[in-house]
Amino acid sequence: MNEKIEWSDVPAEVQKTITENGGSGNIEEIKKKTEAVGGGLKSIYAAEVRKTDGSKIEIKVDEDGNLIESDRD
Repeated sequence: MNEKIEWSDVPAEVQKTITENGGSGNIEEIKKKTEAVGGGLKSIYAAEVRKTDGSKIEIKVDEDGNLIESDRD
């Protein structure tokens, strides 16, 4: 299940990775979901970022701040 969360609720390591990969874009939405990974559960954060040129990018990061995926629309 995806849960919308506030930027202030995102762990610092995750914020750092999203900021590094989103550049100067505006974060429009952040969702958190829990997935089974390697026999355990991990939180995955997905941020939708609107770039200054109007394009959108989705950045997925695990709870440890590791970039999982970065997709441009």
